[in-house]
Amino acid sequence: MEKIQCPKCRNRAIKNGFQSGKQRYKCTSCNKKFHLKYTYKAYNEHTNSFITSLLKEGCGTRSISRVLRISKKTVLSRMLKIAKEIKIPYVNRLGCKFEVDEMWTFIKRKENFTWITYAIER
Repeated sequence: MEKIQCPKCRNRAIKNGFQSGKQRYKCTSCNKKFHLKYTYKAYNEHTNSFITSLLKEGCGTRSISRVLRISKKTVLSRMLKIAKEIKIPYVNRLGCKFEVDEMWTFIKRKENFTWITYAIER
């Protein structure tokens, strides 16, 4: 018999009924309930990294949901979750203070836009 591990705490899990015809499991220590294989793409462990890379490429929420085949509301909630995990960079150079700003411009056509970021010491 194959031993099933909890994805959260890696302890032993036991069978805990069915949901939509698929076996559910329950962790014996943290009581988390889970499936071994999810059919909805948002439960994939790489979804957040895909959303981040598509946002860096300039894709909108609708295009991300279309490419990844997940809901627009799921994309928005994941974007908020990812944004909360971003830490503000701390730059301290002997008490100096910096002002950071950014702007974008385009050359010839609006499709060829470029970001310019600069930091000025106060």
